[in-house]
Amino acid sequence: AALALDGGDKIVRPVSLASLASLASSLTEPHPRADSPPKCLRLPGGVQCIRPPGGNPGFATAISGLMTNSLLLRPDRLAALRQTALLDTPPEEGFDRLTRMAARLLGAPTSLIALVTDERQFFKSAIGLPEPWASRRSAPLSFSFCSTVAGTGEPLIVEDARRHPLLRHSQALRELGWVAYAGVPLTSAEGHVLGSFCVVDRMPRLWSERDIALLQDLAASVVTEIELRREIARRLQAELGHRENEE
Repeated sequence: AALALDGGDKIVRPVSLASLASLASSLTEPHPRADSPPKCLRLPGGVQCIRPPGGNPGFATAISGLMTNSLLLRPDRLAALRQTALLDTPPEEGFDRLTRMAARLLGAPTSLIALVTDERQFFKSAIGLPEPWASRRSAPLSFSFCSTVAGTGEPLIVEDARRHPLLRHSQALRELGWVAYAGVPLTSAEGHVLGSFCVVDRMPRLWSERDIALLQDLAASVVTEIELRREIARRLQAELGHRENEE
């Protein structure tokens, strides 16, 4: 069931779809444009940004809760993720350089490039991730703050996950000690959200607008690296098909 905030920071009751529709209506202008900036709701422990209707298709479910499968399960998104040919591949310096920069510039102990499937998240690059996750380079969605970003297509800014209405129950908080999180979507040229580029801290933290702007700039570089490798994979596949036809 969806959760609603009533009377400040307390979650007091489940809400109906009709109530969510009413809330959605109250957050939008009379005639919102597709390029309208996202609305941001301040929740206990963080901020969730939601794009008005006509923009991101995850709008309605983003309001109903932060852990949404609205985009996670879309076949076109999953197909685009497979086409990157990056799942379960070794670390690459081009990606590791960007996570190192994010950790250093934002002063965060952990930085991740997480590609999110419908079942798990694969860390194409991970700085500051403890074992055994650093060696596995993969984790179930129960450990994932990044699945929220991939599920809504919007940034997720968490000041203190211990006070966040949904993330406070995450295994990432309990077992990894992730308290503060700032993640932005990795969106392909076709508009598919492939995962999240994020930084994590083990202490509560107020993320600044500068922090988020830096993260978004670095995320754009991550997407450039992803698109380059996808094009290489596409050309190799085409060349292989051409050779098979000649034989």
